[in-house]
Amino acid sequence: MDPIQTFALWMRTFCGSIWDEFTLSPAGPATLAPASLCSRVVVRTHKPLHHSEPVLGCPIEVMLDMGTVVESLGFDIRPDLSDEHHFFLFLINARHDSDSFWWPYVSVLPAVEEGPLFWNDDERQHLEGTSLSLVLEDLTRAIRKDWLATMQKLRRLAKEKSLNVDADAIELEDWQWAWMVWRLRASLDLHNRPCLFPMLELAACNTAPNVELRTRQEGYMLVATADLKKNSRVMLSHRNFTAIELMELLGQVPSVNPNSKHVNQYSLRLQLWDEDPYLGKKINLLRLHSMDSPWRFELSEDGEFSRELKFFLRLAVMDNRAYEAAKQQDPEKSDVFEPISQLNEVMAYKSLISQLEQAINFQPHTIKEDIAALAKRRKLEPRHAKAVAYRLGEKRVLKAALRRAQAELDALVQTGPHVVKQARKVVANEAIKVM
Repeated sequence: MDPIQTFALWMRTFCGSIWDEFTLSPAGPATLAPASLCSRVVVRTHKPLHHSEPVLGCPIEVMLDMGTVVESLGFDIRPDLSDEHHFFLFLINARHDSDSFWWPYVSVLPAVEEGPLFWNDDERQHLEGTSLSLVLEDLTRAIRKDWLATMQKLRRLAKEKSLNVDADAIELEDWQWAWMVWRLRASLDLHNRPCLFPMLELAACNTAPNVELRTRQEGYMLVATADLKKNSRVMLSHRNFTAIELMELLGQVPSVNPNSKHVNQYSLRLQLWDEDPYLGKKINLLRLHSMDSPWRFELSEDGEFSRELKFFLRLAVMDNRAYEAAKQQDPEKSDVFEPISQLNEVMAYKSLISQLEQAINFQPHTIKEDIAALAKRRKLEPRHAKAVAYRLGEKRVLKAALRRAQAELDALVQTGPHVVKQARKVVANEAIKVM
């Protein structure tokens, strides 16, 4: 029996009499179909659909919540383990047990293994010097730490509570896979509790979705956000992906596109707090609690640096006298994002330029070398080519940001901070003309 028949039969068994409530049927708006590159199942439109028409219905009874997970695992060890970790164990169990009732569901989940989290060291080496490389190092370290701590706790609880679970059989790769599935696919029920929906998860995660999720008391519905042709793949965005997340989670190289409405392009990690041991106090002083360390800011190609990034830089180079003056202000009554002084503004831009230059120089390959490598793409392994395309895009965005920062600094030095906003409109048009 092929994956589609297996999954359809499982869904009918799982749903029972409510199966007829689904809009997914041979005569309905959408139908199951095999993916083109693997044996996974996707959802495609069965006929042309207009904007706002229902594409896929999912009754509330199909939701996989903690009750379902606990019943399947045979234990509930909260609060020792979080809801999230219970879901991890549930997914891993089903992944490795082809006789499990849940195996037909887990076996058709969209593949997540193409993300660089699952690449080997040689493949990751091609991302050296990029912001993504730094993120992957932190992420790998964090997931491994979580896995070790959870397995240690699970061994202890298994002995204390006589649980039917073998922590030694759960590999790090299993934990990474479950973490990835959860981050991409987890939803919230009507009471904001974590859950999974077997049907909704067949909609491809994408930064250019053609359906949106609407919540109703009786369940969930995917509704078309544009006119869809017959046989269109149903694509749902569970979140707004940054470029790093797009590559990190989905293994997709973002386009260098200043007109993109679906993805912030590239991120730059700033290490300025190492230069200023009092930066944390300055941030706390102005109650910017969203700026957690390490602080990262998006460098998008809309020709504008975010006000959070610029204010962060202003604080980083703030001298003691300005810092003492700021302490006397009421942050609830002042616009803390306004320039502090012309000197401070010049220092902030110089710091930004220095950071951008370091980020560019830190990468071992030039733009010309990457372009030459991609010209011979057919000779590269797929992941190698993907890494080269990603690092090329990041360098182009960094170069554009560097030119923009230098132009804004020149305008500031020549005319003062009050005309920088006017200069940005001219600068933005030039900055997005990348090499």
